[in-house]
Amino acid sequence: GRRSYPERTLRQLDGVSPSTVRRLLQPLRADAARRRRRRRADGNSHRIRSLTPVRPHGEQKDAAPGWVQADAVHHGGPSSEGRYVCTLTCVDEATGWIALRALPRLGGREATSALDRMRRRWPVPMVHLQTDNGAEFMNRNVEQWAERNGVRRSRGRPRRSNDQARAEERNAHVVREAVGGARFEGASAAAALDELYGPLCDLLNFFMPVRRSSGERQENGRTVRRYEPPGDPVRAAARLGRAGRGGQAPARRPARPARPRGPERAHRRRAGRPRTPRAVAAHGIDGVVPRA
Repeated sequence: GRRSYPERTLRQLDGVSPSTVRRLLQPLRADAARRRRRRRADGNSHRIRSLTPVRPHGEQKDAAPGWVQADAVHHGGPSSEGRYVCTLTCVDEATGWIALRALPRLGGREATSALDRMRRRWPVPMVHLQTDNGAEFMNRNVEQWAERNGVRRSRGRPRRSNDQARAEERNAHVVREAVGGARFEGASAAAALDELYGPLCDLLNFFMPVRRSSGERQENGRTVRRYEPPGDPVRAAARLGRAGRGGQAPARRPARPARPRGPERAHRRRAGRPRTPRAVAAHGIDGVVPRA
């Protein structure tokens, strides 16, 4: 409906001159122009999206080590206004190796810096990156980073989250269960999340077994999927790297951390917490969970 204003405000609006209006609106126009320049500096997202090949879920059955899926988790809480912390999730399709990085804001430069840091610590050479169609990935910074490091790129179909199924699964079962749905802002909140993600990723990569699919076959009109024996991601990376699966170079040997001290016992002390291994990994080291 119509809004009502005080009589004094109406008299001031009647007496204002056009030059005064231009002067008062100048900071807003300058800020809008700055945002337009920032979007142009990030590159033409539509052009980059059109040049990036689509790789749907059905073509991901024979992924080799070093084929990585990436996605972003937004910690804006109930509102998406303003700046807030985002988590970048990267998952190896073949081994299940996971890396998490909290960023004070998610843009092309921040995503490139996080991807480069993850690539240096990846157990096998990163050769392929699968993302969604978000502007944080479809920009010139990420495109140039991929060209410099020899990383091929692909993207999922719009509104088809199953094309990044492994990253989406970790977003829900690891990031959301460990952090919750609260809003986080600023560099201090991002640093606190990184302190949680470090030991959490070590627990998942070195001490939590993962069951990987080894193929499918048809039996009586049904699809039967075969699985490899369960094993932690770091051993899978070493085994597949030695086997040279997909023409990969030998796997790196990441330093094995000490096993977190009694996470299951501390987890059981917290009343009402589930006791499954996945819940222990998702709820953090020593059962400590940031509450919303």
